Amino acid sequence: MTYRWVILIFGMLAYTTSYFARSNHTGIGKLLSADFGIDKGAMGLLGSSFLYSYALSQLPWGVASDRWGSRKAVGIGVFITALTLWGFATSTSFNQLVFWRVANGIAAASVYVVMAGALARWFTPKERGLGQTMFAAVGGTTGEATANVVLPYVAVYIASGWRQSTEVIAGLVAVAA
Repeated sequence: MTYRWVILIFGMLAYTTSYFARSNHTGIGKLLSADFGIDKGAMGLLGSSFLYSYALSQLPWGVASDRWGSRKAVGIGVFITALTLWGFATSTSFNQLVFWRVANGIAAASVYVVMAGALARWFTPKERGLGQTMFAAVGGTTGEATANVVLPYVAVYIASGWRQSTEVIAGLVAVAA
């Protein structure tokens, strides 16, 4: 196996953490609603606060990647993602949830643009489509499944609620960084 495939595998893992961060509040939405008394509009605000900060932060992460290199930028971003997930799990008010979702969006933005550039450098133009597709499809699908299947399962059957399950996943993300 050549090194570019190793980069792709770690990129997929990193994008899994990013996509999990994007979707984690939806898998535990009913538990969040019960804990904080929030409605669907507030859940939408949690989603959009992540999305806008994610979108605005992609350019700075691209600049960071150019300055520090892809490996360091993604590693720092994934580790900060773990910290923001932990912060989200320890929130005691809706405003804190929103704050941590914004911070989470900033951190999770470290992966996609940086890895798109890295894959473009490591894969030939003929292979680039396959590499990008595997990166986005496998990483995104795995992150979405973790947020909407694994996290609720852990929250209900293993941990004692959404906070502990989010902390467990945050710990795994930190180890992956």
